[in-house]
Amino acid sequence: ADSDGVVRLGMGRTSRGSIVVLYRGGPDEEFERVTKIARDDEDTLEMWDVIGLRPGSDIGYMLQPSEDGREILHEFDFRTGTAGSVVYEDERW
Repeated sequence: ADSDGVVRLGMGRTSRGSIVVLYRGGPDEEFERVTKIARDDEDTLEMWDVIGLRPGSDIGYMLQPSEDGREILHEFDFRTGTAGSVVYEDERW
């Protein structure tokens, strides 16, 4: 839920076990599928470590692994399903 208590992001499973990520911009919108993740695709599922949503926008924050295995905090546009700029990274972790 966002800072106003509105549920805007959710995950569910299909009958075949895939994971579906759903998003809506506000309480008056319908949920739309952002992505579908195969049930055995743990790497992609790990990328969906959502930290929170920025109030009044479709931008949120996600921890995503870098190529060298570190965790990087990115902005993420949930409407388009695309990663944005790096918010924070530390070369030690």
